Amino acid sequence: MRSKVLGFLPRLAKGIGNREWVLKEKEKLTEQLMAEDKLQYKLIFQDLLEGVVAGDKKGVIQLLKSGLLQPESMHQLPPDIPHFTGRQVELEQVKACLQQAMPKEEATLNSSQQATPHSSFPISSFNKLCIVTGIAGVGKSTLAIHAAHKLDSDFPDAQLYINLGGTESQSQEPLAILASFLRALGIEDGLMPETLKERTQLYRSLLSNKRALILLDNARDEAQISPLLPDSPNCGVLATTRKQFTNFAEATVVDLEVMTEADALAMLRSLVGLEPSETELEASNNLINLCHRLPLAIRITSGILRNQPNGKIVAYTHQLADERQRLTQLYLRDLAVRTSLTLNYQELDATAARLFRLLGLLNGLNFSLPIAAALLDVEPTVAKESVEYLVERQLLEPAGQTESQQERYCFHDMVRSFARGQLAQ
Repeated sequence: MRSKVLGFLPRLAKGIGNREWVLKEKEKLTEQLMAEDKLQYKLIFQDLLEGVVAGDKKGVIQLLKSGLLQPESMHQLPPDIPHFTGRQVELEQVKACLQQAMPKEEATLNSSQQATPHSSFPISSFNKLCIVTGIAGVGKSTLAIHAAHKLDSDFPDAQLYINLGGTESQSQEPLAILASFLRALGIEDGLMPETLKERTQLYRSLLSNKRALILLDNARDEAQISPLLPDSPNCGVLATTRKQFTNFAEATVVDLEVMTEADALAMLRSLVGLEPSETELEASNNLINLCHRLPLAIRITSGILRNQPNGKIVAYTHQLADERQRLTQLYLRDLAVRTSLTLNYQELDATAARLFRLLGLLNGLNFSLPIAAALLDVEPTVAKESVEYLVERQLLEPAGQTESQQERYCFHDMVRSFARGQLAQ
C-alpha cells in the first residue's frame, strides 16, 4: 500500500509559511496523519505538519531530505568529450548565462511565489535557462556536455541529465522524466506522486535549496521541458534542440553554426592523431569541406583515418567525393554525415557490422554490454570487442555507467537512423 504521505508532499512544501492556507487545510492534514498506516511515515508526517504550521521551511526541507529521501545519483552527466575543439565563443555564452547571479528583487519574488501552494512559476521569466540550437550533427550535445562539466563546481549539489529523445519516434514525456529525476533525488516509487502537477511541485521543492544544473538534451518542444524547469535562482538549465523555442522570454539562445575552417582542421588533426604534410593539408581542407565542416561528419570520418598512414587522407578524400556524388542521387538531407557513415560502415568487419545493424533495432536511448551480447548471441566479453571497435570508429558513444558500474553506450540519432537503413537493405 502506498504511503498516504505521498499526496501531501508537494502541498506541504508549498504551504510553508502561508498561515491562511495552513489553517484552512489543517483539518485535512490531521486526518491524513491519523490515517497513515506506517509508523515511520506517521512520525515524519507529524513533524512535517508541525514544521509547516510553524513556517519552518528549513526544518521541513531537512526532514524531507533525511527522513524520506535516499538519493541514488545526483551527478548524472555523461563523460566529458575528449578532443573538444573550438566553440570558445559559444562556450563562454553558455557559461555566462548559467553563472549569472539573479537580482535580489527577482530572488525575493521567487521566494514569495513558493509560499503560495497553488501558484505556478512563470517559466517564461526563468533567466538561468540556456538553449543551444542548430542543425543535426553540428555538435549541440557535445558543447552542452562539455560546458556542464566545466560548470560542475558552480552546481555542486546536483547535475541531472536526460536525453529527451526529441528527434526520435518515441520521445519521452514530462511525467516519466520527472519520475526519473525524483528517483535520483531520493523519492522511492512507492512515494511517487501520480499527476504531472504533483511531480512538478515536488521536484521544484526538492531543488529549492540546491545548486543544481539540469541538462535537457535533444528537446522536442517547449511543452516537454516546461515542467522540468526549477523555480530556484540557485539552479540552471541547459537544453539542446533542433527547433527554435519562442516561449522563454529570458532564455539565452546559442545558435550553433558549422565549424570554422581552422577549428574543423584542428578537430580532424586531433582525432586522427597526425600532422599532415603540405600535400595532405590540401586534402584535409577538401575533406572537411566535403564534411560540410559538421563535427559529427568529421568525427565519423576520423574513425576511418585514425592511425592510418598520411597518404590515406588523399585517397580517402577522393573516395569520399565519389561516394558523395553517388549519394546525391539518393539523399538531399544530411548528405555529409551519410557519406561519411557509408564509407565507415563499409570498412567494418562482419561481426561489428552485424552488431551495428542489430543495435539499430533498439528503441531505448542507450544500452549495456549484455544487450549487445544477446543480439549477437555471444558472451559479453566477445561482444565488448565489437562494441569498443564501434566506439573507436566513432559509430557509438559512451553514455556513462549504471548504478552497478555497468558501462552503457548510445547512438547519435542520425547514426541510429543509418543503422536501421542498413538493416532494411
